Amino acid sequence: MSDTLDFGIQADKNVVALGKESERIIEIRVKAPLKDKDNNRPELNLALVIDRSGSMTGTRLAYACKAATYVVDVLESTDRLALVVFDNEVESLFPSVRMNDENRADMREAIRRVESRGSTNLSGGWLAGCHAVADTLMDRGLNRSLLLTDGRANMGIVDPVEISTHADELNERGISTTTLGVGLDYDHFLLERMAERGGGNYYFIEDPSSIPNIFEKELHELAHITARSTEIVVSLPNNYDATVLGGWSTHSDKKGLHIRLGGLASGMEKRIYLRAHFSTSLQDGPTEIYARVFARNENDELLEGERTLAFDAVSISEEEGVSPDQQLMSRFAEVDMAEAANEALKMEFQGNRKEADAFLRNRTQLNSPYLKKE
Repeated sequence: MSDTLDFGIQADKNVVALGKESERIIEIRVKAPLKDKDNNRPELNLALVIDRSGSMTGTRLAYACKAATYVVDVLESTDRLALVVFDNEVESLFPSVRMNDENRADMREAIRRVESRGSTNLSGGWLAGCHAVADTLMDRGLNRSLLLTDGRANMGIVDPVEISTHADELNERGISTTTLGVGLDYDHFLLERMAERGGGNYYFIEDPSSIPNIFEKELHELAHITARSTEIVVSLPNNYDATVLGGWSTHSDKKGLHIRLGGLASGMEKRIYLRAHFSTSLQDGPTEIYARVFARNENDELLEGERTLAFDAVSISEEEGVSPDQQLMSRFAEVDMAEAANEALKMEFQGNRKEADAFLRNRTQLNSPYLKKE
């Protein structure tokens, strides 16, 4: 296995204007090391959380149970799995257990007996799954809750911001979250934010027949994580502040702006975008941003990298005469529009449809020079 992180940083322009506030788009790229085929995969400590509310009746619940059975069948005997189902009530069908033959058979039978009913206490079911994982937390293994739901949270904690904050806190403790939205009538904003803040993956499943393939992809990725607890730290000059796009978990301290990415699978690449704002008080000479990345490999050894991004302070006319990097801006525009769509959806949920439409039109106009033409 290669024990190096591929790490890079660039901006739309490498200049900022003197006497004028400047905004620069910064792209940070991190790629995980490749895993050797002969390496044994780490143990998995998972919770499978299934929505069995009334709206899951029929095909959706049948395919969800098929996917759950698939997970039970493919885990190794050294792996752990908990099984939680929820409607308006939360029921832990299995605590976290090793997947020996007896537990595997009993869990298959428990899944076969799941029936739909009631409302949707999404937060209660998901947190029960996370608690089951926490009870048997593996320091050297991979700990994750897998949430499968077709509905919106209508019981328990229903505020997307509060739920995603819990996902962030649990990820900080080493328990990540993957969310899977089934059909067309689920809360896209909530599930995507939970996965982003929770350090897992988000999947949209319009056709329930694709669920087993999604789980296969998820488990394959979990088995090939080569950069654990990945975090970027960006040192900010006094004349600089930044906003991170994409819902990543962030915090700031004396060392700089911390961006937590969680676990990265073999060869996986993540691109993070920042809106950097430079004040009018810039002086002549270069302004530098210092970025570092830290992670742990499969042997718990430290992986790290560092890069410096320099900006020349020039006149306003010189800055305006520099063309932005078109490829970078095209990639950024896609992320920015996804961010805008999430914000607009949140506004709609709050009953502000006109405000949401105006917001989305404005963001589309700003990004239109860089968006791919259909």
